[in-house]
Amino acid sequence: MSNPNQDPNYNLKSLLDSLYKDLDSKVAKETNQILVPDFEVSYVNRRTHVTNMEAIALALHRTYNELQQFFEDAFSMKGKISKSGDNDVVVIAGMFGKKQIELCIERYIKIHVQCGSCKSINTYIAKIDRITYIICNVCKEKNAFNGNK
Repeated sequence: MSNPNQDPNYNLKSLLDSLYKDLDSKVAKETNQILVPDFEVSYVNRRTHVTNMEAIALALHRTYNELQQFFEDAFSMKGKISKSGDNDVVVIAGMFGKKQIELCIERYIKIHVQCGSCKSINTYIAKIDRITYIICNVCKEKNAFNGNK
């Protein structure tokens, strides 16, 4: 058995880093929080550019196109996807503040991600017999889903 005082793998910084990483993941699971990255919003020619929409969609376990469609419907504006280097950028006609976009994503989570029974965010969308359901991985509840809320 190795002595933690002599083993170089047991230094204080690495132990603290692993502790904080474990705590963050446990707190997020217990409180059903989604760690959504901050929105990277810029404005060019009276248009709103959201540059990290793909990372946001991955954090929500949804597809990029579903999220873009919801934004277009919520803001009643047509959006388009343009390439900017390695990232896809959603360009929405009109100028929308960061707070408006955050409120929109909160509404998206309540309608499209969160389980109606246990309020868990560990869900997926499945289409069964022409009906779309939000299926919860925690309580196994299957709720019919209308995407046009």
